[in-house]
Parts: sequence; structure tokens; C-alpha cells
Amino acid sequence: MLLSIGILIVMGSVLEGAAALIIFGPLLLPVATQLGIAPLHYGVVLVIAMGIGLFAAAAWPGVYTGLPHWQRTN
Repeated sequence: MLLSIGILIVMGSVLEGAAALIIFGPLLLPVATQLGIAPLHYGVVLVIAMGIGLFAAAAWPGVYTGLPHWQRTN
């Protein structure tokens, strides 16, 4: 489950959310059901991970621009 969450966070910052869910949802759901995870629970986790990935993509430009200032002060 943690591996699929990590994959979707990374893909959520690169791809658009619906496209990544359409691509990775059907690929990861059979594995999750074999591991005993309920499909509804797994779907909620996928959507939340995708949302985190979409918000994480917006944070990186701020980190990139603030990094040189942080390195000068330390």
C-alpha cells in the first residue's frame, strides 16, 4: 500500500490527476485486492494520494527559489 501511495504521489505531481488514476487504478487494484485491501478503501487512499501529489507539485518552485538563500545563511 505504501508503495502505491508513493507512486501516486510522484505521478500526481507529474501527470494530471484523472489521467494518473485512470492509468494506475486498474493496474494496482488487483494487487490490492489480493493483499486483502477493500476496493473502496483503496480507492479513497488513491484519491487522497493523488491530491497530495497535486499539492506537492505546487510547493517545489518555492523550495527551489528559497534554497539558494537558505544555503547562504547557513
